[in-house]
Formats: sequence, C-alpha cells, structure tokens
Amino acid sequence: DWDGEYTKFGDLPPLERLEGEEAKHYDIVAYTNITDYTCVVENLKVSVLGDVALATCYLRYGGILVNDYAFEAQRFTRKSRATFILRRKNSRGWVIIHQHISSLGEADRPLFE
Repeated sequence: DWDGEYTKFGDLPPLERLEGEEAKHYDIVAYTNITDYTCVVENLKVSVLGDVALATCYLRYGGILVNDYAFEAQRFTRKSRATFILRRKNSRGWVIIHQHISSLGEADRPLFE
C-alpha cells in the first residue's frame, strides 16, 4: 500500500527509509530494470494481532539487472532477512504498510540448489 502510511527499508539502494510515493518510485524503477526475477520465501512466520500482522522470513531472490543505456546486464542473487507489517484494510484485505529487508551478505549463489 503505497499511500502515506507505507514505509520501507530495503537492501538495495538507496539504503535509507523511503515513504509513500518515493518508495513506490524506487520499487517501480527496481522491478522494471530486473528481468527473470525469482523470489523464494523461507521460514515464514506470521503473527496476527487484530487488524495488524507481523510477518518475518528469509528471502532468496535474484534475476538479471539490466542497464538499457549501456546495453549491459548482470545476473545477481541475494539472501536477506525480512520483516513485513501488514494492516487489514476493509475493502482491500491485507496490505503491507512497512517492510524492512536487510542483506545477509550471501550474494551470487544459485537460487535453487
């Protein structure tokens, strides 16, 4: 939910808190420059506390990062730990209102072994 309530810390630049429309902008830029994207969720734990839920997991993800201007592409993989806070919104169901993803420093490993 990219409204004014949404915030995020990511493990891809910029490594600072992003909010609302700014977070949406960086999410769109990242996903439009990555092809062949794959994400594996591991060890998911969800705690529901009324209209709020807390989800924690490990993410193993990767793809091909494309730089259209330089006609370059580079495959990448990453393992990160993640925390998501969700809120139940009446007509929309559960939406993420905050995410915090931090790299475990395990890059360049196959996603599927």
